[in-house]
Amino acid sequence: MNNLMEPLKNHIVEVTDDPGIPLNVKLLGTFDRSLVEAISQNDRLDLLNGLSRLIVTLQQDPKPVTELIQNLAWSDSLTFSQVLSIEPPVNLVAGLSSPNADINITILTLIGKASLSSGDSGIIAASPEIVAALISLWLRTSETEVARKALEVLTSLLRVDGHINHVGDKLGPIQQGQGLMWRRLFQDKDVYEIFFSICSLKKVGQPGQPTAREKTIAQSRLLDFILEFPDYYHVVYSQVPKVEQEYGVIDGGLLDFAAEHMVDYKDDILMHATLIDFYTNYLVGKNALPPVEDTKTSIVSSWPLAYLISKDIHARVKSYYEEPEKNAEEGVDISNMYHECAQYLAGYAFHFPSHFLLSSRSQTQSTLKRLANLFVSFNGWSQAYIPRADILVLSSIPRVLLLPSVSWPGFLHYIPIQPPNDDVWTTLAAIFAGPPKPSIEVSQWHQRFLMDEAAAARALYFYYIKDTKDFWERVVKAAETIAIKDIALGAIHMMAAVIGAAWEALPHEPINDPNRPYSLPVEGDLVRQCSGGGRRSFPASGLMAVLSGSALMHVIPYLLKPAQTFGQGDAQSAAFSVAIAKHEVVLLLARKLRDVRDKPDEYPEETAFLSSHVSLAEEIVTCAKRGPFGGATAVGARVGTLDL
Repeated sequence: MNNLMEPLKNHIVEVTDDPGIPLNVKLLGTFDRSLVEAISQNDRLDLLNGLSRLIVTLQQDPKPVTELIQNLAWSDSLTFSQVLSIEPPVNLVAGLSSPNADINITILTLIGKASLSSGDSGIIAASPEIVAALISLWLRTSETEVARKALEVLTSLLRVDGHINHVGDKLGPIQQGQGLMWRRLFQDKDVYEIFFSICSLKKVGQPGQPTAREKTIAQSRLLDFILEFPDYYHVVYSQVPKVEQEYGVIDGGLLDFAAEHMVDYKDDILMHATLIDFYTNYLVGKNALPPVEDTKTSIVSSWPLAYLISKDIHARVKSYYEEPEKNAEEGVDISNMYHECAQYLAGYAFHFPSHFLLSSRSQTQSTLKRLANLFVSFNGWSQAYIPRADILVLSSIPRVLLLPSVSWPGFLHYIPIQPPNDDVWTTLAAIFAGPPKPSIEVSQWHQRFLMDEAAAARALYFYYIKDTKDFWERVVKAAETIAIKDIALGAIHMMAAVIGAAWEALPHEPINDPNRPYSLPVEGDLVRQCSGGGRRSFPASGLMAVLSGSALMHVIPYLLKPAQTFGQGDAQSAAFSVAIAKHEVVLLLARKLRDVRDKPDEYPEETAFLSSHVSLAEEIVTCAKRGPFGGATAVGARVGTLDL
């Protein structure tokens, strides 16, 4: 190590004393992160001190120097106190304000050390100049990597500085740290105003302000920041009314500014689409507040949904999707944000089905009317055009609304499987698979609704099979088209969805329940309509659906056949992916058979079938044990208990 350390230290001194000497890039690059870890703490600090002196006088590309500083700072053993002890002191504000991205990243790496403790975060908070420069860099830089790193540092400093209570509790901040960073950002008028001034279009053209295009980039970054802290008191409620009111916000905070006042959504179509995407993520994204069920009404809602409704944002975005022609006449171009509007509606309907059904009958009818008009009037699909946005909504709304009735013919049968398309397979698989298990404890109404959804999934499957008699033949043919991997995998996913479906039977008598804003057909009607009087019953489970009728003739032989091989390169890779996916379905089928074996009383229909098809069951288990390519592999261990 010494044979490298001394030459490096000497070289740093030489270039510092004579800036005309070229940097020895190879020598500096030798000290990567793995080598730096072996350096003693004293040597590391000596190097940082020398590099701090060097960078002040450097007249060359600083990248080799900044990369070495970053490698030295990367070690967990370097503390923020040691960063502050570097001589000469690092000018953090100047580094954040530098036009050089490498210097920006280096300074952000050093400041990031303060996020390891609330005390060090408080040191940063004590300097409004550093905080202001950090926010300005994050919002204004043209370098994506710099912006990403700046946001990472900013959010880390906030998180270590304290935990804030959910806005739904209306208790305000509960500080577990010192809260200094939060107060600096949201209660220091000059710092707080940076969010508004850089992102507001009102300031375009003023001295020192970004251009309109640069402001749209800053706006997107601010929206991302709010999604990191969607439920935090400081983001939602008014903090400095004088600042907020100057930018059009009355009795609200940064959320109101970003959601309602910041974006020129009438003239900037791309930012309008970005804003709608923000609404979707605010409502159902990874950091969204969890849904809560009203025990009196059984309606599941959330604080973000209530907020979006109260601001008329919810109704506006829904209308964009449901009435695009009307909005176009009013000057709102939906064409470039139609998919975002559909994603919002799909997320709302999927995550808040009781709200979608119970809050307003007119809203469910308007969505169904839009979908019906689209699919019934559509003359045909092609690979060049698939209405992906619309089938996303279709797969997200409650299944009970898709069932045909006396007054409603339904339209699921208008979704074609020819030509084959992976989006169609995904949509039908989602509908036929049945409802997912709820993430929260639900009321008796919601439990009943989930059972109705499971019954609707089963009924919709048989209605679709009736209208598409070669359904499983088409599915298998698509699965064998391994040259088009996505279509093949989509078809295999369809098989898995039905085999693992969560189904219930339809009621045997009509149900007149005022609390059900939908109607279910009875089991007898399903059998009569779908069999033409030729059957007395239909399979009760997805497993039995695949072990009967055309599925038994096409799906089971396909699953038991050896995996296909095909060519070289991408084609070979596709064949491998398809073989693995196909075998996963075989494993699922074998597990379902094991469940039947272990609990025969719970599966009387399946038990009766297996008792007369022992050899088929054994063949399925054997195929599962052979692995995806038919050889003895470790996969066999995963199904070692499947013997029947």
